[in-house]
Amino acid sequence: MAGSTSIGLYGRTNQLPLPLPSLVDKFKVAKTRLVLTLKQSRDGSIHNAGIKTRTGRKWSASQAFKQAERKLQHKVIVGITSVGRQGLGYSKTTLWSFAETTERRSMVQDKTRAAAEEDRRAKAVAMGAQGAWTEWTTTDIKLTWADIWRYEPLRIAFLLRSVYDLLPSASNLHRWGLQDHPKCQLCDKTESMNTFCLHEPHPSPRRQVGTREN
Repeated sequence: MAGSTSIGLYGRTNQLPLPLPSLVDKFKVAKTRLVLTLKQSRDGSIHNAGIKTRTGRKWSASQAFKQAERKLQHKVIVGITSVGRQGLGYSKTTLWSFAETTERRSMVQDKTRAAAEEDRRAKAVAMGAQGAWTEWTTTDIKLTWADIWRYEPLRIAFLLRSVYDLLPSASNLHRWGLQDHPKCQLCDKTESMNTFCLHEPHPSPRRQVGTREN
């Protein structure tokens, strides 16, 4: 989708999450798991060898593991908290200090995925137009592979562009340098994404297309 970012493709907390896995996230999770595996090795020669996991200059597996470990240790200090109307002991959570080796690997992987999602969320909040969905209070729509295969390509494109404000509204065309003014030709008001599909009682073709695709 032209003009969009990877946040719309791989975000899990978006208004329209897609069933597309991120290879970068899988790489980070695998490297972080490798760091923990080497650290918890029962072989002393491996445990004390100081093996460094190679990743790159922008991201370090060792630093990501330390950050995840600190968060899990902090959760031990805070303890198990209740959310909403949950009573004491309603949810069972395994703490880091009592977790087995396999459980710790799973917990570190979950924290690594959560950290990647937090980075995407922070970037989305900083984006003026494409990150406007972070302030919405509507119900999230989740597309499955069955929906993607069943929907027409134009319908999927419309859903993605409407969520990330990439529809050719007058304000967007003006922002992209394709139009001299951001006003609607029908009501002479600034046309945004909200008024692009559901316009006032003007029988415009764009409203009919937008309603049919929606």
